[in-house]
Amino acid sequence: MLGSHTSTAADACSLPARWSTLPGPHHVKIAGLLEHAHAGSVPTPLLDRARATLRHWRTAAEAGALTGELHPLLYFLEGLVIDAVARETVPPWALIRGVLGQVMSASTPQGDLPEQLSHAGGTRRSDIAAQALRLCVLASTGSAAQDGGGSGTALRERAARLCGALTSRYIGPGGAVHSFPLHGPGAPNGPNPPNVWAAIFTYQALRYHAYLLGGERVPMSMVSTLA
Repeated sequence: MLGSHTSTAADACSLPARWSTLPGPHHVKIAGLLEHAHAGSVPTPLLDRARATLRHWRTAAEAGALTGELHPLLYFLEGLVIDAVARETVPPWALIRGVLGQVMSASTPQGDLPEQLSHAGGTRRSDIAAQALRLCVLASTGSAAQDGGGSGTALRERAARLCGALTSRYIGPGGAVHSFPLHGPGAPNGPNPPNVWAAIFTYQALRYHAYLLGGERVPMSMVSTLA
């Protein structure tokens, strides 16, 4: 569990090699959830390892060492927010906005995002755009908006583009509603079936954005339930 930066070859020998089965910053989200669930219910050795995991990847992010696939980067940022909520502290908004800036540098003018920072012209992913929208909303409101000059306005503009990209996936001419696909424009040849995971992410993201449009903060009780 949480072999985030100390795993051995034996840890992953029976799993396919992809980001979700390998050590990486995405484990910070699990670490944050364990912190949130603590209250004596998480064994101390596991909680200690979760906290070490968070420290390790936060240090790497502060050194500018996190690149690659966007899913794990966004899970990392979500983990930082969840951990701060659990500890009743302020999330590291400057760091979060910095990594979000990296992520959004790969976006199209419409707000679509690819799978990897290094391949900005790659396949656009609905679930990644939804994750980025949730984080843009969180980082543009409340204490985040008071910590960084005009960054709140820029994040709200990015959120609007992401929202437009996502809603265009399933609202067609005349308001016709379609099944929610995983891939956006430029999808690879072949099937692009409805994707439940992408739909869940997007449902949460649009609820977050509705709070932003209404001039309200997202309730922190919703943050700990991020899919």
